[in-house]
Amino acid sequence: MGVGTMESKIRDRSFRSQSFSLGSLPFVADRSSRPVEPSILVHTSLLMLTGVLLVLIASAPARSASPPATGACCLPGDTCLLLGDFECDAQGGEFAGEGTTCDPTPCFGACCVPTGGCEMYSELECFSQEGEFSGYLEDCVPELCPEGGLCCVPEGCWWLTYDACRDVDGEPLGVEGACQWCRGACCLADGTCLELFEADCDAAGGAFEGILTDCGPESCASADVHEPSARVAPTLSIFPNPASSEVTFMISSQSSRRGRLRLVDTSGRIAWSCTVDAGPGVQEITTPVGNDSGSPVPAGVYYVLVSLGDAQVAGRFVVSR
Repeated sequence: MGVGTMESKIRDRSFRSQSFSLGSLPFVADRSSRPVEPSILVHTSLLMLTGVLLVLIASAPARSASPPATGACCLPGDTCLLLGDFECDAQGGEFAGEGTTCDPTPCFGACCVPTGGCEMYSELECFSQEGEFSGYLEDCVPELCPEGGLCCVPEGCWWLTYDACRDVDGEPLGVEGACQWCRGACCLADGTCLELFEADCDAAGGAFEGILTDCGPESCASADVHEPSARVAPTLSIFPNPASSEVTFMISSQSSRRGRLRLVDTSGRIAWSCTVDAGPGVQEITTPVGNDSGSPVPAGVYYVLVSLGDAQVAGRFVVSR
């Protein structure tokens, strides 16, 4: 065997016996070595990829948390501030919504006004109108505020709308009024002072000082007390009551007077009216009522208001179903 051939065999054997590593896995370059398992290669690749992702995440700049969205916050006293929803609620305010502003202010709400009905006012505007404020951002809905209020008439008080009260020459008290406010000081001929309704005072021949007046030590000192007059206030009778198909009003007067009769429902709406030419004597007025008669006076509760010159008389009746 030649020297060159011997050296070649030695190099070949030396190469086959060398080993090297692929990553952390030993690999022997030998014809008799087995191939590496594929699952081991996949696992190794995943570990390397995870390490790269961790390095990228660690080197990325930190992001600050975005501030909460703000909007108009309506606080008591018509104060409007730009706050977040939770901060507004914590201060007892009403949040108008994200992105809303205080210019123009959205801080208005439903206000039940004394004359009856609902208006959109700010809190302070509502109080200046002597109304009842329902809250910021509250809308006016039909059932929120009563349509009408107490109305002082000579015979006492009725629940009427503001306009209906003025139509019968009454004095509107509003939704917070009380019937006793319609009484006033009545100075009689003997100097006695009684707190009566105007009609009762007139019937007693007294001088009515006005609603909301009290009987005090000096109440009747300068009153223009007149002697009882032979003129008697008109009277009103209603039958049948309750009525189902028709109702009759009997108006008695001792002098000839021209006036008007009005039927007013509990919401203050004038359901029906007619002209009255009373006395001397009794006048009867009959009108159909009820749901089946096609009448403008369906089932419900009604007030009868009769005005004859400067005299007035009132009553109440029910139309049954």
